[in-house]
Amino acid sequence: MRKALALIIGFLLYTTIPYSAHVSAQQKSDDLVFVGTVTEIYPAASSRPSRHQWAIVTRVDRVKSGEFLGATFSFTVHSPALSGLSLNHSYIIKATKTDKGYVVKDLSFEEVPGKLTETKDIKLEVGSMLPAKYIPKNNRAQYMTHSAQFRPYIMSEIVGVTFIIAYDEKSNVIKYISTFDKQFKSSDGFRVGDYIEVKDDQVTAFPGWEIRGPKDKNGWQPLIGFNSEMIVHKSGHDLKIELKQYHLPSQQPVNAKITGFVKGGN
Repeated sequence: MRKALALIIGFLLYTTIPYSAHVSAQQKSDDLVFVGTVTEIYPAASSRPSRHQWAIVTRVDRVKSGEFLGATFSFTVHSPALSGLSLNHSYIIKATKTDKGYVVKDLSFEEVPGKLTETKDIKLEVGSMLPAKYIPKNNRAQYMTHSAQFRPYIMSEIVGVTFIIAYDEKSNVIKYISTFDKQFKSSDGFRVGDYIEVKDDQVTAFPGWEIRGPKDKNGWQPLIGFNSEMIVHKSGHDLKIELKQYHLPSQQPVNAKITGFVKGGN
């Protein structure tokens, strides 16, 4: 009950962002390019239907071109995973001014390298205990760990790879792990950005959440889509396809683009 109430209050505290970006100060330039660090990702509340279902809040670290006086900049995307956005990571963001505010049309974000605190005593296994010393007091950060399920999480760098680790707030047991780091390599030799051939019976799709490929020997599954949409490589081009009742179109094998790697979830 408290979780649901917290989410509702969170929605009310933020301005609804239906189609254009919301900025927290005056703007003077038609086009804006800046380096921003993602500080929050949450489901976007909207009074009308929109394919952009997730709100992204960034801290404005440096303006590269244009004029902007605000400290934060928010916009919406269809899927943070498909857009390659992760919490506490920095990106070059391009926005165009309209009569309704700034609109982020270019959803191909270039990441700016950053650095996290190295942690070596976290076991990257679902069901293991997350050491209390790594959990912030009154941690309010929430991450979607299944369809309509959110849990508190931390971000940690382990052996040079950044991971999102979500846990049960009462027991500190790890429930979900993901990474979008290109330094990560699965036991099958795949990395983020690679393509993997998958058959229909190898695809696991969850309503309004992740689409996953087959597990490797260490339990990692390639993240190949989100909310029934995925990118496939065909005839030399990347194409967006939509699953039909959680199955591949025509149920034929496809070369799916890997956007991350995941474990667990509930």
